Amino acid sequence: MIYLHVARACARAAVACVSIGLGSTPASTAQPIALAPNWSKGDRVQLEISKSRSRTEPGKEPVAMEATGSIEVEVLETGPEGHVLRWTYGETHFPPQALQGNPLLARLENLAQGRHIELVLDADVNVTRVRNFEEIQAAMSKVFDAVRDELVADGAPGDVEGVLNQLRPVYATEEAVRTHVVRLAPIYLFPLGRSLVPGETVSYEDVLANPFGGEPLPCVGSIRVESVESGVAKLTWTQEVDGERARAMLQDMAKRVEAAGAPKGSMDSVKLFELTDRGDYVIDLRSGWVEQMTHVRTTAAGPGSEQIEKTKIQRKRS
Repeated sequence: MIYLHVARACARAAVACVSIGLGSTPASTAQPIALAPNWSKGDRVQLEISKSRSRTEPGKEPVAMEATGSIEVEVLETGPEGHVLRWTYGETHFPPQALQGNPLLARLENLAQGRHIELVLDADVNVTRVRNFEEIQAAMSKVFDAVRDELVADGAPGDVEGVLNQLRPVYATEEAVRTHVVRLAPIYLFPLGRSLVPGETVSYEDVLANPFGGEPLPCVGSIRVESVESGVAKLTWTQEVDGERARAMLQDMAKRVEAAGAPKGSMDSVKLFELTDRGDYVIDLRSGWVEQMTHVRTTAAGPGSEQIEKTKIQRKRS
């Protein structure tokens, strides 16, 4: 196993990548290949998305949700120093039964529909910033106000203003937009940018954004090119919070919060937090686009408490 020791204070883990190879190569004789994005300015891809989430908690009924949607990705700039992509969400659709008793769901999930988000990537295909953040922030402020007025006029139940105020921080900072609004982009682009030998597992250490706030959590992971054949590479990726090191950090944080007056037991889920990622990728080595991706994130916070989020992205061919 090869170990890459890195420390990036972001949610995207260190990656090893794969370079172009158009034939099937056994691991014993394989040469490093480069997964370089062979993009041109003006290139566009249409991505279809399906998402599901299930949650179980002790003493409660299991909760499940499904949705489908789309994303258009356009290359605005490309060169040896990096790229700029325009990331645009289409409409998110829910099964009719999911909207029963929750009329706000579709409206709130589609707040960013049609909004052009310009992502700056470095030479290693890491998302480094949102170039038009100020424009996005100003536009979304108006969207929140318009949605509030619309929902109140329609007699929407509940505290509409309170719900929207919980969502406004998502657009409050450039980092928040990267972390929450376009969180799929780093996952979709994850394998692109460096070199791997087919059949060889590359392991790494990194950090993940702390869902409870505070210092990033240490994690460990690995990525592997399973096969390369006819211009297509198939990869697997796994990642998990480094149990011992992360647990010590979270328990210390929980103790400090409890000492500050938090109710007893309210921080138990923090102390027992676990997270694992699994990704499977199919990549067109000629173009450098990810043709298909399946990502599963499992989080747990003690016995019987688990959430599983599954996202599948498929490139749509015209």
